[in-house]
Amino acid sequence: MVKLEISEIGNFLKPDLVADGDVVRIMSEGKTRDLQTQDGKSKVVFDIEVLHKGDTYTWTMNKTTLKALAGKLGVDTAKWKDKAVKIRKVKMNVRGIIKDVLLGEAVEVSNPGIEVIKV
Repeated sequence: MVKLEISEIGNFLKPDLVADGDVVRIMSEGKTRDLQTQDGKSKVVFDIEVLHKGDTYTWTMNKTTLKALAGKLGVDTAKWKDKAVKIRKVKMNVRGIIKDVLLGEAVEVSNPGIEVIKV
């Protein structure tokens, strides 16, 4: 039997795929799943499909982003569909290692999912 890690399956939104300030469009209401952590424990995470520069990715949102979006868009994630989220790339300590982490905030844009041109 082969035990696949969920991170080996799918097209996940990762920090190296986005620039600070990019805008993504939420494409689904998302879902929770159990994740086996590196220390062998299990935790529940939230995955949601987003459109970024014409491609669809699964974004495993952190609690900071979830709280920010719920505060602005409400707790019913079905109502998040087609909403725009601005990505912030920040350095954070993750299990003792400084990594780029994606944070999101709901924003008003006329056409989310289209590449934002900075002038």
